[in-house]
Amino acid sequence: MTFACALSGDGSSQRRIVGAILTAAGIPAPAQTILSMGEATFGADSRRGWGPWEVTEAGVLLLGPSSAVAEQAERYRRTGRCGAGEGAFAAVLWDSRARRLVAERDMFGIVPLYRLDGPDSLLLSDDLPALARVCGSLSADPTWIAEYLSGLDTDPRATPYREIRKLPAGHALQVDLHPTHQAQERPVALPGRSLARPVAPGELPEALREALTRATTTRLGARTACMLSGGLDSGSLAVLAAEHRQPVTALSLVFPDRPEADESAYIAEVLRHGGFEPHLLETVGSCLDDIPALLAEQGQPINGFGQKGIGALYALARSLGMDSILDGHGGDEVVGTGQRHLHRLAQGLKLGALWRQAEGPARLAGRQRGDVVLEVLSNAAPRYRLRRAAAGLRGASGREDAWAWRALVSAELAQSTDLVARARQSAGAPARDDLDAHLDLLRVPATASAFEGHWRTARAHGIEARYPFYDREVVALCLGASEAQRLAGGLTRAPLRQAMEGRLPDKVRLRPDKTDFTAVAWAGLRASSPAATDRLRAAIAGPLSGFVDRETATAAVDRLRGEAPDPTAMRQVWRMGQLAEWLESLPRAAGAAAEREALSA
Repeated sequence: MTFACALSGDGSSQRRIVGAILTAAGIPAPAQTILSMGEATFGADSRRGWGPWEVTEAGVLLLGPSSAVAEQAERYRRTGRCGAGEGAFAAVLWDSRARRLVAERDMFGIVPLYRLDGPDSLLLSDDLPALARVCGSLSADPTWIAEYLSGLDTDPRATPYREIRKLPAGHALQVDLHPTHQAQERPVALPGRSLARPVAPGELPEALREALTRATTTRLGARTACMLSGGLDSGSLAVLAAEHRQPVTALSLVFPDRPEADESAYIAEVLRHGGFEPHLLETVGSCLDDIPALLAEQGQPINGFGQKGIGALYALARSLGMDSILDGHGGDEVVGTGQRHLHRLAQGLKLGALWRQAEGPARLAGRQRGDVVLEVLSNAAPRYRLRRAAAGLRGASGREDAWAWRALVSAELAQSTDLVARARQSAGAPARDDLDAHLDLLRVPATASAFEGHWRTARAHGIEARYPFYDREVVALCLGASEAQRLAGGLTRAPLRQAMEGRLPDKVRLRPDKTDFTAVAWAGLRASSPAATDRLRAAIAGPLSGFVDRETATAAVDRLRGEAPDPTAMRQVWRMGQLAEWLESLPRAAGAAAEREALSA
């Protein structure tokens, strides 16, 4: 069996690494097929802290900080596993004694690993666009398309390509070559109940502050910048970084032309803490004309609107000589918002406490507190009459169209892919307790999918994104907290707010809301060129035919003329624009064969 593994690094490194695997597997040099998965993006000096893959005497290859290679190799020798759920990594190992190849991905899926299985070959790469370019003729996966158009993400192995699959987060792939090659996937490091570390309520703020400080400072290198949005999560990391090393390069997006989305006042409050070298970047929302460049970077359509701004910050960091960046992504999921506590108050008919505690979740979601309370009562009140009365008080504004989520998907595609059944199955049984509910937030496929999009953007700009909130110790402490602790005082993520008291300015630490960037995204889409909009209209009857409901799709494009933001139309137009461009650009056999021949020359 032939293995080809190529990862971030220069082309010669990739060929050397692939050759090392094949040689270790006993494949004669003349018979080796070596595929390079595309050009390096980390630059010639990448070995100083991040990649390329390194080959140790034990045959261990790791994607991640090069300082971790020896540690991971030793762990594999001791335990037969490389990562044990710690750190951000994807790893491929060749065990010459057992004639076994093992690939493993970190617990949260921060680093992706894609696989392409052939009749007698296996290709692995962290680079989806490059892998797609060299693997021959490709076909679209209609199930993935149906889920993408409806906003679902249920299959941790799925990619838009039928032929390419992902190794799920926290899983290992084992291929034994003797006597015949057999490939098996198994979970090895999923976040589970044993990960939780409960501490006394009075001790949690200090313990969390110490853990987050360690997580931040250990990820803070000499050329590490910090993203600073003005929110609680990024502000906490920035302040902790500045207390450890000054000056810290702080990178922020600002929108002076959109006051409702501009965080400049909060950013300035954090900067007054001192110890920063600030860089403010003005940007605009994505438009349809940006899609070709986005797909070249991502290799697939994505859901979010923010990748353009994130990429601009990464590019700025690189231009300033940075090689990594601290990102506050995941604060909501890891620390937890405590909203399940509202249901417990409703179940106990503690209506006064429910009213007081609902303020934070309402402000966080940009909703009226009364509507949140009525929604909770309509779902969780112990008496049927009270649930019915709450639902009636919400009225028409509180009722949702049960089929609106899949309105963009054609009826034929929804039926052929069992879309509704997949949605119901993904909802699963209710969590048995607060800990299971919190773990579900960390384990859902969407968590890894978000990391994968960030990874591809960072890789394209030669930057390593680092996520202190996903440090194992930080996660363990947050999982050990109760829902009441997470919503103390009616403020979501209360343990983090308490931990940062006296360090993060109160204007940021105690702000109950988050900025809504819908207006920025809507303005960006409405700024699309007429030619791009016309191409999308034509695509509805062209490459999108059979995938989208024509009436819904046409109406969404028509609503772009409106001044007021329309979140539903915005999501539908953005997804359609990307999907149409991606379908048109699927690699075909002739082009891929030519590229493969050129790469192996």
